[in-house]
Amino acid sequence: LTQASSAEAAKIRVRQADLASTMAQLQSEATDLRSSIARIERERLETIQSLRAVLEPNIAGLDDGLSGLVNQRRDIQRSLAMFEELRRIDEIEKSLEPPDSGPRSGKRQKFTGLPPDAYEEFAKAVESMLRAWQFPELDRVVFDTVSEDLVISQKARKDDGKGYRAITYSASLLSG
Repeated sequence: LTQASSAEAAKIRVRQADLASTMAQLQSEATDLRSSIARIERERLETIQSLRAVLEPNIAGLDDGLSGLVNQRRDIQRSLAMFEELRRIDEIEKSLEPPDSGPRSGKRQKFTGLPPDAYEEFAKAVESMLRAWQFPELDRVVFDTVSEDLVISQKARKDDGKGYRAITYSASLLSG
């Protein structure tokens, strides 16, 4: 019994020594992992700072550009609202006029006394404004003296929908 106990105690001491060696190795690995984690965290923070240094000026520029677009959209919406109000007032005036009175009955009054260059200059100014507003499928703008209206990309202005007509009307008001 004493011999068996001694042999068992010797086995336990060998296993204890092996366990102590394994624990020392694990502690060494844990220390290495902690230092790796600290190094990776430093690199992560440096990368974040580098990205912020590059991206923040761009984001600020985008914010400024977006603010400009929002202001431009607001101005266009105001112009469209004014145009719609003018159209509504015009309809009210038409409904109040007797059928045979005023210059609005029958034929429209013709513009006279303007040189042909004035029409061309006006059309170019409207075209320039529409290009700045990125009017879709814009080719060329001319003024038709017969219909006394703009022709945009070889299409009469009156043939567009009311949204496009409002935009082109606003451009002609601002260009005139």
